[in-house]
Amino acid sequence: MKIEIASINSQDIEKFAAQQGITEAEFLGSNGEPSGTTGRSYYRVGDQLVATTNGDPIWEANDSAEFHQAAEEDGVKL
Repeated sequence: MKIEIASINSQDIEKFAAQQGITEAEFLGSNGEPSGTTGRSYYRVGDQLVATTNGDPIWEANDSAEFHQAAEEDGVKL
């Protein structure tokens, strides 16, 4: 499902998308928890996979093991 980058609550993701000229992301799934607490949502932004958290996002390119472990824990199929 495509969503607007502006609807993702992450300055890091917005900054990356702006640098790449990207306005939409593909929503891949979530752990179903509310954002701002333990909620994580997963997106494809251009050619990058990223998970939002209540802190800094987890970029697959920066920490593949952490990203894939979180997705597995959350039951998100990538």
